[in-house]
Amino acid sequence: MRTMATRTILPPLLAMLMLLVGCAQNEGVKTANELLSSMQAVTALLKSVQDPASAQVAAPKLGPAYQQMIDALNKMVAYEQKHGQVRALKGTINNLEKNVATSRAEFTAECERIDSMKGLPAEFWEPMRLYNTKILFAGLQAAGEVEAAATELISQMLAMYDSIGVKNVVECGVTNVFPEDRAETIEKLRKLCGEGAQLIEFDDPDRPNAIMVMMGPVSDFDGMVKKIDFGQVTEQEKNRGEFELEVRFDPDPQQYPAAPLVDDASQPMSPPPIAAEAHAHAEAAHAEAMKQHDEAIARMRGEVARMGGDTSHFDNMPDLRPHLSGGALDEPDESDPDYHKKLAEALDGGDEFQKRRAMEKLLDVEPSSVADKEVRAKIARGFREVAFESPVHQKVAVEGLILWGGKHSVPLLIELMQKNSEMSVDDSVYDGLAKHPTPEGAEAVANRLTSFFDKAKAYACLKKMGPEAEEAVIEVAPIDDLEVNMFALEFFKDHGTKKCYAILQRARKSPNPQIQQAAMDAIREVRQREKEGKGQAKPAA
Repeated sequence: MRTMATRTILPPLLAMLMLLVGCAQNEGVKTANELLSSMQAVTALLKSVQDPASAQVAAPKLGPAYQQMIDALNKMVAYEQKHGQVRALKGTINNLEKNVATSRAEFTAECERIDSMKGLPAEFWEPMRLYNTKILFAGLQAAGEVEAAATELISQMLAMYDSIGVKNVVECGVTNVFPEDRAETIEKLRKLCGEGAQLIEFDDPDRPNAIMVMMGPVSDFDGMVKKIDFGQVTEQEKNRGEFELEVRFDPDPQQYPAAPLVDDASQPMSPPPIAAEAHAHAEAAHAEAMKQHDEAIARMRGEVARMGGDTSHFDNMPDLRPHLSGGALDEPDESDPDYHKKLAEALDGGDEFQKRRAMEKLLDVEPSSVADKEVRAKIARGFREVAFESPVHQKVAVEGLILWGGKHSVPLLIELMQKNSEMSVDDSVYDGLAKHPTPEGAEAVANRLTSFFDKAKAYACLKKMGPEAEEAVIEVAPIDDLEVNMFALEFFKDHGTKKCYAILQRARKSPNPQIQQAAMDAIREVRQREKEGKGQAKPAA
């Protein structure tokens, strides 16, 4: 999950950094370097966060570090507005360009890494949520009328934080929301917050038929989540105050009372009028639900086609239409000797809602605790089938595939990545390839460095892979993309061995001074490691 602020912070902030290039001499260069220095300080603080304990240590430092960055950004904008862009010496501008590109790459990678971490304390996420929103607001204000609508939205978020407190604001990503259901969904969420509820909602820019909702005050996160009866909570993280909700409006044939009992068994039981009416109502509701399902699939197919994606998987998409017979998983008790076997059967042969519940249960099971080898294999096959055939549940299925397939999931993850090559690949695929680094996986990820959508994800994944990815990065670079080339040189600086000397020497002779300097920095680090007799790069983060 990503907070609303971190979901949108990078593009406007990094665009602001590009204003630095060629900006000034004397005071201007000093102002630009203050912004870069404050950004590097935030990046260094984020790098120190490796687990809940280090996050707890970093938490009180986040506010001051981010505030310095905000102040420097505001100062930079004020300078631009007063003086405009003034050319400095070529060498000064070249160094500034290099520093911008390097800082941009490192800050992007750290934001992505922090966002993927689980289990960090609420004391860490509260200032992160607040100050990411504040710095986004500062960047959008600098853009002026171009970003007026976004600026107003972020202003409302800050006002909500100020009014009821960050810890009392919950952020919810809602999927499967179509125009005809939107108002009802918002109203149901409003009722969860009770009297005096505040809500801010807007379209999710990353997902079709999805919205983002900020709501509060919420003092009991767990209690609120338990009250949700109009969809499936697919993901939640209490400390971040976030959850993902897949909306489902099912017909309710149980809303009418049952027929009265008949004492005389010899008398035939004809349904009373109220039962017949209930049956007719349920049939009509079921027909309408199937119609809405088909229309939703048609809209999803159209959206994917509009974005240039592959629509062939819709031809084999499992039927998601609600069933009058219910479809709820008759969940086995954990004490049942056949508990895992029954979950495997539900994953293999149940309807979509049964599969979903089975997957969620199995994600909490340690594979080594299942003694039956055939059951373990059936579970892994079930996750594989859902990952490839059900885009709706792909993220959860991929997580299960990684857990139950281990290193054997790598070829399948590569296949999924290649299957979705025209669009952004889900973070879970990158997480799995980073968890089980192989030369083949590194090659697949390195090829995504050329993707407009995924280059930052790919770079973060390669950094996690560490030395295992070196040859794959060597094969990809250099290309006609300054950002990717800077990514590659930064990777070699951290993880390169003598294998990358040849490419670093070529980069040192580049006509671009940024590439020259980054190459020399990398060569110096690689040589130092060799000199110290380490013989290999530093371990992956």
